[in-house]
Amino acid sequence: MTQRTIRGGLMASALLTLAALGAAPALSAPAIQPESNASQPAADLPSGKEVIDHFIEAIGGAKAIKKHKSMQIKGSFAMPSQGMEASLLIRSAAPNLFLLTIDMADIGQVRQGYNGTVGWSIDFMAGPRLVSKAEMPELIRQADFYAELNYDKHFKTIETVGKEQFNERPCYKVRLVDAADKETFQYFDSETGLLAGSEGVQETQMGPIKVKTLIDEYKDFDGRKVAVKTTQKVMGAEQVFTIESIEFDTVPKETFELPVEIKTLVKAESEKQGQDQGDESDENDGDDDDDGDDGGG
Repeated sequence: MTQRTIRGGLMASALLTLAALGAAPALSAPAIQPESNASQPAADLPSGKEVIDHFIEAIGGAKAIKKHKSMQIKGSFAMPSQGMEASLLIRSAAPNLFLLTIDMADIGQVRQGYNGTVGWSIDFMAGPRLVSKAEMPELIRQADFYAELNYDKHFKTIETVGKEQFNERPCYKVRLVDAADKETFQYFDSETGLLAGSEGVQETQMGPIKVKTLIDEYKDFDGRKVAVKTTQKVMGAEQVFTIESIEFDTVPKETFELPVEIKTLVKAESEKQGQDQGDESDENDGDDDDDGDDGGG
C-alpha cells in the first residue's frame, strides 16, 4: 500500500477473511458519523480540488508519480488483538494491474487481483471467486496505478466539507462520491497537505463493511512520499500494515495473468451468460411465432 488511499480500504476486502477468524460477526455497515470536533465553515475552506492538488505536491508532484511504471511493495500485516501476523506482497503496474498476496504461514494465503478486466480473489476459507459487481468499482480504483492523479476519474463529487482534528492532526475533510453514490471521507493534514486517513464503507463478499484508516508515518522513496505505517479499523478490530521495502519497475506483466482456478471460473461464467442469452433469444422467437399464428387466423 502506498499513500494511495483513494483506494479506500486497499486490503479491506481480502483482510476480512483474516478478520473473520476472530472479530465480531456484526457485518452491517452503520452510517458514517462525523467526528465530534467543531468544523470550520465551508465558505472559509479551500475547494476539494485545491486540497487534492496540495496533496499531490506534498507527496512529490505529478512528475514523481508518473516516473515509474510498476511497483513491488513488501511489508507486514498484524492484528494485535488476535495475535495474528502475516507477510504482504503488493505488486502493481500501469495502467491498472494489481495483485495482493497475504501469507500466513500457519493458516494459509489470501490473494486478490485485477488484470484490467477481471477482478478475483482466492483465499483459504472461501476458495477462488470472481469479484462481485458491487465490489468492482473499489477494485478498479485499487488497480489504478496513477490513482492520486485521477480523483476526477473515480469520483463525481469532490468537496471540502470541514476542517477538524483527525488522527491528532488539523485536517481538511473532503467528501468523495463515486458513480454509484457511495460516499467516502478523506482527511488531509492542513499544514503538510498529506493524507491523514479516511472513513468509508467497503463492499466485500461479506457485505458492506465500515472501514476507518489512519496513516501514521510517511517515508521518501525515490522522490515520492509513501505511507509506511497504516492502521485500519474493521469490524471492531485493528489491522496494522507496515511497508518494509519498495522496488520500482521490476514487476513483469505476466505477474498479473489469471490463475488457472480463476480462468476456469471466467470460462464457466462466459458459458452461462451465453446460455442465458440463448434462452432469452428462444423465448423472443417463440413470442414472434405466436404473434404470426394469431395474425394468420
